[in-house]
Amino acid sequence: MSLSRYFQDELDHLRRSGDAFAQRFPGLTKYLSSRATDPDVERMMEGFAFLTARLREKIDDQLPEVTQSLLMLLWPNFLRPVPSMCIMQLDPIPGAISEVQTVPAGAEVHSIPVDGTVCRFRTACRAEIVPMAVEMVRHDVSRAASVVTLRLRTLDEQPVTDLNLRVLRLFLGGASYSAQTLNLWMHRYMRKATMGTEGFMLGLDAEAIRPVGIDRDDAVLPYPDNAFMGYRLLQEFYTIPEKFSFFDIDVPSLRFLPARTKELTFVFEFERPLPPDVRIEASSFQLNCTPAINLFKHSSEPIRLDGRRTEYALLPARIEGSELEIFEIEEVNGWLPAPDGRSNGISRTYARFESFSHEMERADDRHAVYFREKVSQGFAGADLTRTLSFIREDEALENRTDETISVSLECTNGVAPTHLGIGDLNRPMRNLPSFVTPRNLTRPSPPCYPLVDGSLQWQLISALSLNYLSLQDAPALRNILMAFDFPARTNMQRERGAKLRLEGIETIASERVDRLFKGLPVRGMRTHIGMRESHFESEGEMFLFASVLAEFFALYATVNSFHELLVQGVERGEVYRWQPRIGNQPLL
Repeated sequence: MSLSRYFQDELDHLRRSGDAFAQRFPGLTKYLSSRATDPDVERMMEGFAFLTARLREKIDDQLPEVTQSLLMLLWPNFLRPVPSMCIMQLDPIPGAISEVQTVPAGAEVHSIPVDGTVCRFRTACRAEIVPMAVEMVRHDVSRAASVVTLRLRTLDEQPVTDLNLRVLRLFLGGASYSAQTLNLWMHRYMRKATMGTEGFMLGLDAEAIRPVGIDRDDAVLPYPDNAFMGYRLLQEFYTIPEKFSFFDIDVPSLRFLPARTKELTFVFEFERPLPPDVRIEASSFQLNCTPAINLFKHSSEPIRLDGRRTEYALLPARIEGSELEIFEIEEVNGWLPAPDGRSNGISRTYARFESFSHEMERADDRHAVYFREKVSQGFAGADLTRTLSFIREDEALENRTDETISVSLECTNGVAPTHLGIGDLNRPMRNLPSFVTPRNLTRPSPPCYPLVDGSLQWQLISALSLNYLSLQDAPALRNILMAFDFPARTNMQRERGAKLRLEGIETIASERVDRLFKGLPVRGMRTHIGMRESHFESEGEMFLFASVLAEFFALYATVNSFHELLVQGVERGEVYRWQPRIGNQPLL
């Protein structure tokens, strides 16, 4: 419960009980009655209610000092907000490039001003920029099958064979229902895929079309190296599901094409017709796209460490008119002036208290200095406030001198990006190559904030401490998945959809299986999940959800083992099978 609720409860209690006391003992008090209007008494009652509310909050908080320290040490990402994210398109300028070029991750794009705030996004993944454009998309349907034809054309009439094109990455755009359904057909119901130009078509291998979004290189949310990557996949599915709508096509050598060919056509033949309400149009296939996230480097307001307080507020350095929120602390530095007042002071770096660097400080015979971060719920509700406390082994020596603390931060623009529309992120910055023009294809997602309530953090720690036994029971799996759905905690509509989706997991069972891998027996696990199709917006959404679960299970499998997932629709009987995946979790 938030502090405002505690405050309102205490104030209501004071007014009700004060009125009853004044009626029972009218000679003792004349100020507690509801008919009294003395403003000084009102202020005193509000102040007392506020202090009592803080006390009740502390009594009910279930030791967040313990849970936060554990999360800060092992899973610090769950004490950070999830920033706003979107899909960015980097269109090449005609005539600027003649072959495929690479834009590295971290290229920065700014938005138009929103109430005085310029939102700053950076690309999360490397993007291969292809100097081509979508010329035509056609959908031919019969009673037994569907055929989708995609034709691309070079921008400056240069031959396709000169582009140095090896891998073509496409983003499935348009409405989410159509994009997710087309994604299902691309990876589940593909009968044959060909590419080339009229009269010169070449068949593609079954492995030539690959889904994108599950590999570590495709990560959008920053995660610590020691964190389990399966958790990142779950968080990204709940906050930016569009990132799983990318796919790669391995392009074979184009030497079989006529020398001056300026077009490249892909034909996708499916085993069954697409649903009639799926719209296939030019926007269904987008080139030169990559996810982007609202993150940028910033610094804090300086902190004067005078030793007179136990906690110091951590605030980002103010930029006039801008909305700033802290994502994470990168580095904390202190500066001690020289005793004689000269400029050659002492600079030192503070280590995080929840770390394994304590013995290193003592081994190097250095004075240990640490900082400890405390995250609490802001008075506004969803936002977070952060304070720092400092531990200095040389405190007794330095209490005569004020130390200045500066903090390097990663920041976001809070909720400001949610006011942006499609195309409003269009201002390239210095580290974005000059041969592209940026624009956002999707509206930025709303940021999500972790709830720092102690009981919820204990639930999260329980979910993070999972094992295979935790994954073999449908109610337990639902609880684990719900723990990572941050948007559902603050959005009632999202909460209803999340509960319906999780209730669609009807059964789960696992069995040990043995397979031969390169002539050697390997033991793994096969999991069968029964899902109810009507609990999902579409079959495409259920397939995407199950695909993320397949990778989540596989990532949790131990080294030298594997995992195989089978999902069966309870209502229609459709069976989806994923290839066995080798695990990467070390045996304990």
